[in-house]
Amino acid sequence: MFFSFKEDLLHYLWKYQLFRTPDLKTKSGKSLHIIRQGIMQSNAGPDFIQAKIQIDQITLAGTIEVHVKETEWKQHRHHLDSAYNNVVLHVVWESRNDYTFLENQQAVEILELHDIVDAQLLARYATLMNSGVEVPCAKLYRDIDASLLQLFFQTLSVQRLERKVIAILELHQQINSNWNQVVFILLARYLGSNVNNEMLQQLAFSIPVHVLYKNFDQPAIIEALLFGQSGLLQSHYADPYPVSLYREYQYQKRLHGLEEMNASSWKYGRLRPASFPNIRIAQLAAMVTNGKWSIEQIVAIDSFETFKRLVRVPVNAYWNTHYDFDKERSEIKVPIVGEDTVVSLYINFLVPLVFAYGKATDNGLLCEHALGLLEHIPFEKNKVTSAFSFLNIERKCATESQALIALKTNYCAVGRCLDCAIGNEILKGR
Repeated sequence: MFFSFKEDLLHYLWKYQLFRTPDLKTKSGKSLHIIRQGIMQSNAGPDFIQAKIQIDQITLAGTIEVHVKETEWKQHRHHLDSAYNNVVLHVVWESRNDYTFLENQQAVEILELHDIVDAQLLARYATLMNSGVEVPCAKLYRDIDASLLQLFFQTLSVQRLERKVIAILELHQQINSNWNQVVFILLARYLGSNVNNEMLQQLAFSIPVHVLYKNFDQPAIIEALLFGQSGLLQSHYADPYPVSLYREYQYQKRLHGLEEMNASSWKYGRLRPASFPNIRIAQLAAMVTNGKWSIEQIVAIDSFETFKRLVRVPVNAYWNTHYDFDKERSEIKVPIVGEDTVVSLYINFLVPLVFAYGKATDNGLLCEHALGLLEHIPFEKNKVTSAFSFLNIERKCATESQALIALKTNYCAVGRCLDCAIGNEILKGR
């Protein structure tokens, strides 16, 4: 059985008391009874606080320090640190010494774990750590209590949402608390998927949203502003449409003191024409002219169908026959936003934005509304969610699929099996 033995496994074993506890003996041979294992803490200092143990009928209250080897106490210079003088037990995997000495020279008893931990638990841990597959527990999985899974998945879904919300609140602060600008920036970013999302976000940053609102009922001005700021508009074209956009943009540029982006950063490689930057910008322009996209309008959205009506709007007819300026398509095709993109915008743009606004305004009902919006979307079927086909969970809506994405990204991909409720049950052999 080979695996990299890390301190986090020892933390896990101590936290859940996953070793033989009757007739415990310290390394020096004294009887040990664990009354309270303490609370794990991530701040500087000993690993577990508020612990309580009994050694040879003497009750001790204090902290617990955990290491793989006893010699790490000195390697980490704890013997010179008075902050560790309240340690009442040194828990290690192996030790050559009977005692550990504090900064005040007091001797502390050692509990050695390597002979009292179930070998099967260690084998399961080794299998998880060495699996080499994207979901380490797939081969070890057994049915887990449905209520435990449901609670864990609710936590995962909220955790994923909260990460997005934190980013939104930071953006809100960055742009002087302008919620309407936040709306426009996030709408642009998530319309760009993973290829041109940064560029579309930069484009939205470059245009004051009040300029768009002032002209939201003037499609030609909106298109001129977005295409002009993107840097994709040139001064010479054969088609009248880009020529008129260029002229309008020159006027708007002088009027508002704008500075266009560098067009060379837009990506076209390995993209279908429907996802070209020009098409995405045309779609963004159509959305803006279909509604002001104010924060008040966003938080009032009550269903997927309402949202879809805002997003799936026809673009300028020029793009039915072109995929770039002066470049015609071989056939007529209306580049309306696809259903998958609408769903992605709903999950990644609308729901986190509503939750973030609710949190910022101390409106708990709005936060609950945001969570409820996810229930309007069917379970997402993709490469990530299909990797968890072995789990006995309900697959009703996006709440569950978003939880699976969070599980894969934040636990499986980074080897956090010890922090995962599923990994916990597997390691404990339940």
